[in-house]
Amino acid sequence: MADETFDQELPENDSETENAAQVETASGNVSISDSDSSKVQLPSEFFENMGDSKDKKAGLYKCLFKGCKLKTKKDGTPKYLVVKNDSRCNGKRHFLAHDPNNELGLKEKWNLAVVKMTGKNKISTVDRAPTSLHILRQSDFDKYVLNFLIMDGIPLHEVENEGFKLLMSKAAPHLKIYGRTFYTMLLKKEFASRQQQLKQVLLNCSDAATTIDAWTCSRRSYLGETVHWFDKARVKRQSACLACRRIKGRHTHDVLEKLIESIHEEYQITDKLRGSTTDNGSNFLKCFRETGASTLPNYEEEDNQDYYDDSKDEEMVYFEIGEILNDHSGDTLLRNENLTLPVHRRCACHLLSLVSKTNVKKIQDYLFEQLRSTVFEKLQKIWNKQNSSSLNSDIIVRHLGKLFVVRNDTRWNSEYNAVSCFVRLLKKKNRALKKLFEELKLDFITPNEEQFLKEYVVVMKPMCDSLDILQANIHVGMGYLLPTLTVLRKKLMSFTDDTSITLCQALVNSLLDAIHFRFDKMFTDNELRLATITNPMFKLSWLDKDEDIELAKSLLTCEYNRLKGIAQEASSSDESSDCSSSSLSGPSPIKQRKKNFFASITKKRSKKQCDDEVDNYLNLCDSLDKLCDYPIIQQIYKHYNVTLPSSASVERLFSQGGLIYSARRMKMTDIHFEMLLFLKVNNKTFKDW
Repeated sequence: MADETFDQELPENDSETENAAQVETASGNVSISDSDSSKVQLPSEFFENMGDSKDKKAGLYKCLFKGCKLKTKKDGTPKYLVVKNDSRCNGKRHFLAHDPNNELGLKEKWNLAVVKMTGKNKISTVDRAPTSLHILRQSDFDKYVLNFLIMDGIPLHEVENEGFKLLMSKAAPHLKIYGRTFYTMLLKKEFASRQQQLKQVLLNCSDAATTIDAWTCSRRSYLGETVHWFDKARVKRQSACLACRRIKGRHTHDVLEKLIESIHEEYQITDKLRGSTTDNGSNFLKCFRETGASTLPNYEEEDNQDYYDDSKDEEMVYFEIGEILNDHSGDTLLRNENLTLPVHRRCACHLLSLVSKTNVKKIQDYLFEQLRSTVFEKLQKIWNKQNSSSLNSDIIVRHLGKLFVVRNDTRWNSEYNAVSCFVRLLKKKNRALKKLFEELKLDFITPNEEQFLKEYVVVMKPMCDSLDILQANIHVGMGYLLPTLTVLRKKLMSFTDDTSITLCQALVNSLLDAIHFRFDKMFTDNELRLATITNPMFKLSWLDKDEDIELAKSLLTCEYNRLKGIAQEASSSDESSDCSSSSLSGPSPIKQRKKNFFASITKKRSKKQCDDEVDNYLNLCDSLDKLCDYPIIQQIYKHYNVTLPSSASVERLFSQGGLIYSARRMKMTDIHFEMLLFLKVNNKTFKDW
């Protein structure tokens, strides 16, 4: 009982040592009250209770020790000792302060008084030196050391440094400390074991998806890939680092294709993949266009093209119609035989980033372009001043109390965050900002430019929010894409009638046109529509027109019937195989005639069951936890929502890789880099697969 109270109670201040806390626990000095009435009391032979404190949950006590002088407040009233209702620590600390060296034996007297008062007549204090049984075994110790090196990104040769050896020799003197070679071998074994676990998990899942991207760091290029799937028992998304392989040579589509195929074959997930999300690089687009299973429309032209094709007329060339048909049929057959990659999905966050950067730069409005260029030129100057020297940074902190948020080309929302920070400073610290610009000899923002910045932040906030939503990878699936785009367009449309938006109307129109150009065809993609409809958070609420709602409902019904028919065929094949094993003859003609005779009734009943389940889902299901009550709807959800709308997951993988492959570890081999990154991202502490 005393041990339990020690686990729950904390000392009131840092002066309480660990040994004193243990003795205090063993003697019953600390207790937890179940109610306000059952509060702890101090021994009556040492303290006198003077009542309760008015403003604290504590009692007031007067010390009865001879020589203890009672202090007084400024108004002359006595100042009693304050002791909390759930702990005696303050009272014990005050009492033992009269005998710091325990010459009078006050410590033993206190323990006996507490035991007598609480009725605890057994004090179990065991003071013994730690042994190997109380710490850990050698094998566990080696695994903990390896996990420490992997999780904190520490080089393996750290185990051979004198500081680490001294620490381990004092912490675990009975255990042996091995060198770098031993932990390298242990790293390989741990990597093989964890990789086999991932293969087994992926073998048991039914649907999976990947995110893929290329990364260059310190003259080396890598292809990173993450995999995502759902648990069979519940609708919980799991994720893992699949691989991070070295790319040698040019990043052409054929090189990427072979590398991606080898990774999929290694983990045996080629037939399980429902989609792969990448950025809009031309090499990835061509890679999936050549061997991908995508029959989806081309949502976007090349990034360097405008909305209209201004290419010049080429010279007309004549062909025989038979040759064209023969070549086309041959290419089609060849492509159908060589489909080795899954359906390709373009990163929605990358597309939105292009909308907010590339398309904004193409705005032809003179007033907007002039304001934008002058404002961002002034902002860039102050950002450059901050990054140029520590002296300028100190000046900025002295005036504003903090530094500016600086934009970064590799971050999607960095420009918005930087401008938003500057606008907040304009509102809160306008005078300090003016003095800062004067001291740094820079031109300050004019009132017209200040109004432009405020409107810019208001208009771009929905874009920023959309990017933040879509780049999540735990609770967000492909079903979030269409509702996010729908809400984004509605918010931007509301700005067209907003009278407070005057200088950024050209920005609003440009964003709407760019979103329509890059995303409009996605709203006709049945896979994306099914992914959204089967998400209980949205269902049909993102649709406005009655015609679209009826079409979406019929689409869900058709998919439901298709999967239900597949399930019935599978069950009937199992039954037929069982029957064939017991008897070689098929069903009797009498039974077959009876079955055909009642077919019209049974089909009507199955159709009614289908309509009931779909209607019940649309009317009653309001969370993913309730999706298990609709097994076929849940199957549709997992099938179409396993793919992610963004490639941010693999971007986070590269962020972890940058911490491992640092400037002081340039000689690390590619295989060791992949092992360290794989084990760090797929650590058992964070991944429960």
